[in-house]
Amino acid sequence: MKSISFIILFTITSINVALAQITEDTIQDALETTKWSMNCNEESCLFQRDIYHNSGEELAMITVFVSIDNATKDVSRMAIFYPASAAAETGGFFAFIPRDTNQDEKKENQPIRLPFAACIEDGCIVEVIPNENKAIENSIKDNLLNNAHMWFLYQSNDESIRALAALYSFQEQYAQRYNE
Repeated sequence: MKSISFIILFTITSINVALAQITEDTIQDALETTKWSMNCNEESCLFQRDIYHNSGEELAMITVFVSIDNATKDVSRMAIFYPASAAAETGGFFAFIPRDTNQDEKKENQPIRLPFAACIEDGCIVEVIPNENKAIENSIKDNLLNNAHMWFLYQSNDESIRALAALYSFQEQYAQRYNE
C-alpha cells in the first residue's frame, strides 16, 4: 500500500512540477521557433524556415525557402533543402495539408514527388517553380496561405523520414508584410 501511495504522490508532484515550468517565456520561445526569417529588398522578399525532425537516431533539418515578388505579391519560386542523408535517387516529397479535410480534398493534396535539382555535401535541393511543376494544383501562394501544414518525406538508409511544419506563422508574416 505504501508503494502505491508513493507512486501516486510522485506522479502528482511530477505533473505539478512540469506544469509549473510552462511559463510565458517558454510559450514565446516555442512560438519563435515557428517563425520564418525574412530577408527583403526592393524587388523581392525571401522567407526561410528550418524544420527540425528526427532522422533515426539523429536530429536533422529540412529548410524551406520561399521567394516572393514584391510587385505581384506572388511566389516566384520555392526551394526545399533536404539533409545530406536523403537518398538522391528518390528525390523529395512534400504536400500541403488543409485545415479541414474531406474525401475530395484528400485526393487533391497527395504528396508531390520532385527530383532533386542538385546535391552537394550538405544535402539536396528540390525546386518548386510556378507553372513549371505541373503536379501542383493551385498556385504555390494559395497553397501556402490557405493550408494548415506542409508535410515532407524523404528516404534515408531505406527508411522513410517525415517532417511537418505549420504554416500559420508564414500566413501571419505574409499578411503583415503585404498588408493583406
